[in-house]
This record gives sequence, C-alpha cells and structure tokens, in this order.
Amino acid sequence: MQKKLIVVTLVVLVALFTVTPVLAAGPQMGRSEAQGQGVRQPVDPGRRIGKGQQIFALVGTITALDLDARTLVVQVDKSNRTAGLYAGQEVTVYTTETTRILQWTESGGESIGFADLVVGESVSVNGTVVEGQLVARRVTQGAPCVPWSSSCV
Repeated sequence: MQKKLIVVTLVVLVALFTVTPVLAAGPQMGRSEAQGQGVRQPVDPGRRIGKGQQIFALVGTITALDLDARTLVVQVDKSNRTAGLYAGQEVTVYTTETTRILQWTESGGESIGFADLVVGESVSVNGTVVEGQLVARRVTQGAPCVPWSSSCV
C-alpha cells in the first residue's frame, strides 16, 4: 500500500513539474499576433524557412494557360499559409519538365500533358516557392471538391 502511495505521489509530482512551465508560458503567438494584429498573416512567399524552399498548396480554378511558357493562372480559393497571400486572387503558377500533371479520376490521378489542362476546370497545385515564384511539383486537374472550395460546381 505504501509503495502505491509513493508511486502515485511521484507520478503527480512529475506531471506537475512537466506541465507547470508550459502553462506558465501562456499561449504561443504567431509573429503577427505578437505585433498586435490578432490574426496570423501569411508568410512572405519569397522567404525561405531553414535550408529548404517553402512548400505551397492551393486549390482553385484555372483561368488562363500559356502553352509556350508552360504557366497556368489560377483563381485561388484556398491555400496553405505559404500561399495565403493569394487567397481570392489570381496567381501565375510555373511548371517545369519534372512537374507531374494529372487528371483526377475515381481510381486516382492519370498522367496528362500540359496541353490537356482546360481553362475553367478545378485544380489542386502543390509545389515550392522559388525566388518568389510558385513552381509546381504537381498539378491535379478536376480534383474532387472540398467543402471550403468555391470551385465546386
């Protein structure tokens, strides 16, 4: 019985010593909250984090294509924090020879060419920010609608 009491006491003390400093620190704020703006702001797209490039993800609708330059313009519905500056705006997305371009199907993504992309179709794009430009690693046309996207028809 005494051993149980000692074990329980030790567990409680360890928990207190572990949790108390975290609680004393209070809620962690983002940079903009610390500046008094009250909401988290998107990260500057040209800024690098650590040693690698920032990763962006966005969904929206294709509004224009440039077959020669292999760029697409997307009306952004939603995005991650990296591309958050572009929510509700049109943005140019650059592709390279290594960009995977897919058409979404029930069984997954089927590889298509850049010329197969269609203006007006919904699109999901993932990639990296390179010198302030959004460079796609993957473009998926016709990606299934997500509840928060206005590109759903």
